Amino acid sequence: MRAVTWVGRNVWIAVLALAVGFVASAVAADTELERRMLAGLAGVYVLVGDMKPDAEKDGLAGSTLQTDVELKLRQAGIRVLTSGEWLAAPGNPSLYLFVGTVKNETGLYAYYINLELHQEVRLTRNPAITSLATTWHAPGFVGIVLDRNLSKVRDGVRDVVDQFLNAYLAANPKR
Repeated sequence: MRAVTWVGRNVWIAVLALAVGFVASAVAADTELERRMLAGLAGVYVLVGDMKPDAEKDGLAGSTLQTDVELKLRQAGIRVLTSGEWLAAPGNPSLYLFVGTVKNETGLYAYYINLELHQEVRLTRNPAITSLATTWHAPGFVGIVLDRNLSKVRDGVRDVVDQFLNAYLAANPKR
């Protein structure tokens, strides 16, 4: 009976991960319009969403993901803004990384990676009204991994950051 329960739970996690993946991939991402919104962007502030305590305990720390993202941006020549620079930058551009995890009792994680660029936008009918909006995003990334291999989620994070870098560099060619 224990094997049936274990298999049933793992199937549930796999189905959930696939469902999230289909929903995420159905939303258009990295469009030509989104790329145009990256043109002239002088830099970004990096925010990483809070990690669940079990993921942190198993080796996937938000601070590590923050360092990974910032390092890739700097290597590509994109300025990483401090909080003060971000507040003073036109549009307050921030690159937001969210890694959601669900762990079952056998140590299997389902995870979801989402990367978005947020910028301040204004209503054309009333320019006094501003709001933060998602102006670029990568397609969601879904996977399953054992707790002892949770650090492999960092590879998926690097992949979505590469998508941002490609879009940014296409919109801001070096002269």
